[in-house]
Amino acid sequence: MKLRLANPKDIDLILTQEARDEFKNLILSWSRDEHSRHLHSADKGYFMIENGLEKTSGYAILSGLASNH
Repeated sequence: MKLRLANPKDIDLILTQEARDEFKNLILSWSRDEHSRHLHSADKGYFMIENGLEKTSGYAILSGLASNH
């Protein structure tokens, strides 16, 4: 597995995953514009998870990175 920083091209996959019924109660859903703004925010970290064939198998968004706590 490989972890890489997300880029604007990854937002489509993130939106698709957020819209899945089985994740509806687990994932806070944002709009494309919100993801675009947050993608380069100092307070957020967007990461894509890839398998050995460089196929995306998931993502993680970390929040609160700029917090002192």
